[in-house]
Amino acid sequence: MRLAATCRSAAAVWAIGAALFAGSVLFVLAAGEIGLRAWRWMEPLSEHNPTGARTTWVAPDPDLGYRLRPNPQRMIHADGLVGPPVDPTSSRFRILVLGDSVIFGRDNIISRAAEILSRDPAVAPLDFLNSGVPGYTNYQQVTFLKRSGVRFKPNLVGIVFVMNDLHRFLHAPQFDGDMAVGQTFWDRSIPGDTNPVLARLMAYSLFVAWVHSRVRAAFGLLRVKMGNAYTFDHNPDFRTAWDDNAWKTVDSQISEAAALGKQAGFRLFLVAVPFGEQLRADYLARDAAYVTKPQRRLREICSRLGIAYLDVMPLLDRRRHLQTDFIHLTNEGKTVVAQALAEFLKKEQLIPAR
Repeated sequence: MRLAATCRSAAAVWAIGAALFAGSVLFVLAAGEIGLRAWRWMEPLSEHNPTGARTTWVAPDPDLGYRLRPNPQRMIHADGLVGPPVDPTSSRFRILVLGDSVIFGRDNIISRAAEILSRDPAVAPLDFLNSGVPGYTNYQQVTFLKRSGVRFKPNLVGIVFVMNDLHRFLHAPQFDGDMAVGQTFWDRSIPGDTNPVLARLMAYSLFVAWVHSRVRAAFGLLRVKMGNAYTFDHNPDFRTAWDDNAWKTVDSQISEAAALGKQAGFRLFLVAVPFGEQLRADYLARDAAYVTKPQRRLREICSRLGIAYLDVMPLLDRRRHLQTDFIHLTNEGKTVVAQALAEFLKKEQLIPAR
């Protein structure tokens, strides 16, 4: 009898302890969720805005996830391009370039290459159309080409491929009607290899997504420190470039662009921009074939489809030519790549002579 009472008492204590623990966990989750949502919603829209505008700079889009909001003062037009409006009556050779923040804005490798070629007496006049949008992936770039790019009737289409382009969506901005909420543009899309239950939780909970990204990054860093792993293997933005399944999708997307080119009468070229960690001497000495796997896959795809291919990795220095995020180019890096691009377009006879 006494033993039974003792067992009941222990069970009651255990149940109370479990309830208190569960309550504490729920309290932390609720507090974290409320706090994170309040912070995100109250954060000013102008902070980190790449367009420099004081209002939300992206609008929702059913196909692309988001698109640039037209802003004539910032040379962002309703056609989704940055720069002068497209002149439909122009007979000049027209080059449409697809990409992300690496080519976004007024001063980039495309604008500099255009300037170099405009001073070359051997090259015919050219019109460069820059459709670079921060955060766009290869999927979004090709979708833009199919939906809008062909309307510009380009003679040549270029893809500036960065090693975090192997996602369907990289950014997942939240919208309240037509307006982006706070700084949610900088939220990352849920990784495709996440457990389905966890992915569903992350879709509804900002706090769970935030904790997941921090824990995953911490474990990845620990593996890098303890063994011979590579930082990009554990970077959620870039690790897909070493994932064979992701390359199957990209192969299909680039093939679709090539088929569209044959149908619409434009040629294609692709420029591969490396992730800065690929330029580490210790990584290249350890296994250069693995480190440069993404560039090799791109070269194989382009060779099979007859697409002119430019790999700028051999031209770049990690410290001098890339910014501290190891993604975007420094002023010197832009000059190096722009000069290489201009020479490449001439050498491959992708642009007409004067």
